[in-house]
Amino acid sequence: MKKLLTGLILIPVALIGCTGQKPEKDRFINATKDITCLVLKATDLFDPALEKKSKDIFKDYGFNPEDDKEMQTLADKYKDDADVKTAVEGAVKECGGADLTKKLEGLTDAVAPVTDEKTEVKTDAKTEVKTDEAAKTPAAKK
Repeated sequence: MKKLLTGLILIPVALIGCTGQKPEKDRFINATKDITCLVLKATDLFDPALEKKSKDIFKDYGFNPEDDKEMQTLADKYKDDADVKTAVEGAVKECGGADLTKKLEGLTDAVAPVTDEKTEVKTDAKTEVKTDEAAKTPAAKK
């Protein structure tokens, strides 16, 4: 039993050591940090070269950015992960600097919070409805 357990532990360690790849989560965090910095430093967010560079970063970390389903699954898997959020926040501070943080704070202060309350539009305008006598039905004239 000990040999089996030892074998089950050593196989993944050997595979990781031989392939040189870090665990998926670590690779995803590193790729996300690199892309965050790339985007923050970009002058034109709509530049097609930015998308290509982002895909190249994911490729460098062993992911297949051409497979939309795989990438969506990966994003969904780590979207609420505390380590990923912390890494992205660190990348924003590191790559964006204090200026970006101040800009973001200014934006969030200027945006009104979204609520579920329904608001009624009130106007002072009065409308008058006029009816045409010819349009009334014979039953309505009685």
